[in-house]
Amino acid sequence: MYLQDLEYPDQADEKQDSRDAEDKSDKTLRKEKKEKKDKKKKDKKEKNKDKKEHKKEKKDKKRKRDAGLDADLFD
Repeated sequence: MYLQDLEYPDQADEKQDSRDAEDKSDKTLRKEKKEKKDKKKKDKKEKNKDKKEHKKEKKDKKRKRDAGLDADLFD
């Protein structure tokens, strides 16, 4: 509380209300920012997981193809 608030108590209440509103909005902004960051992180994890699966499938296909070619050479 400020000296000026003591001189004008009505204005002090209004200022305090506006400060409370700012604090509340800061909290909601931080929460929204955190949610956005978490979603981005989750999406990135999902994308990397998909990439790994695709890479593994591709590698397996190549391995099977190479194994098939090798088998044909030895017949």
